[in-house]
Amino acid sequence: MAVAIQRARSGFDATHLSITLRVTRHTHTPAAPDRHNALLTSLGIPLQPEPPSGLFINGSMIERVDSFVYLGYLLSTTATTRANPAVLARLSAAASTLAALRPTLRKCSKATNLTAWRAIAKAQITYSAQAWSLTQADRNALDTFQQRWLRRLCLLLPKTDPVSGLLRFPRAADVLKAADEPLLSDQVDRIRLRYYGHILRRGPTDTRWIALHSTMPLRGRDGVNSTANYASQLASLMEQAEVSREDAMDRTLWHGQITKWLASRKKLASSALVDPPA
Repeated sequence: MAVAIQRARSGFDATHLSITLRVTRHTHTPAAPDRHNALLTSLGIPLQPEPPSGLFINGSMIERVDSFVYLGYLLSTTATTRANPAVLARLSAAASTLAALRPTLRKCSKATNLTAWRAIAKAQITYSAQAWSLTQADRNALDTFQQRWLRRLCLLLPKTDPVSGLLRFPRAADVLKAADEPLLSDQVDRIRLRYYGHILRRGPTDTRWIALHSTMPLRGRDGVNSTANYASQLASLMEQAEVSREDAMDRTLWHGQITKWLASRKKLASSALVDPPA
């Protein structure tokens, strides 16, 4: 890393640019285990040495952090038992957008509100979702966010129970039916399956295919902790959607099966007796 910084400084000097130290941070992902070194080397990926005790530029130590946002992606070197930081970051961005649009959407029809949800908010949430490894906490966070905002956008506000005097919220299944939407977590699964089919069609000689089908950690990818976790989730989704790796070679068949699976999930969620988190 020190060599890379020296090269960057040389380039900055040549172009009369400078590094702003007060906003500069750095992070480091430990090198892969020994059993993966051969694979990394075969792919032409240099092994990362352990960093020195501190990283200095012009005599000033640069703060080391566990995560940072780069071009809209949350890059993290730590795992968490709570919802994935990448998922929470996308939900936070969408919440800010919807809150800013709320005064305008209150004057609009349900159809306009849902158009704004799908075109703006959902697009923000699912940005880079093809690389997420979802835990149950992630699914709960996604579905809870979806319920909270669809209730407002579909004008399904809570009502006071005349007997108990408590607020009663609409059933989650009723909200999904009113919005004509599957669960947000299922929509993310659809995005992941479509992306996986794209990778499968590239063939076993492609570096991305090799990375996804090995146990090499996907370091630096937004929302991914390890390939093993990601691949096992995709294998389970493929079983549910009744598709195989061979089916991915036919894009129309692959997309059709995934669309059929999502439709069945949507029907199940809209008629579920047990509501998703609200």
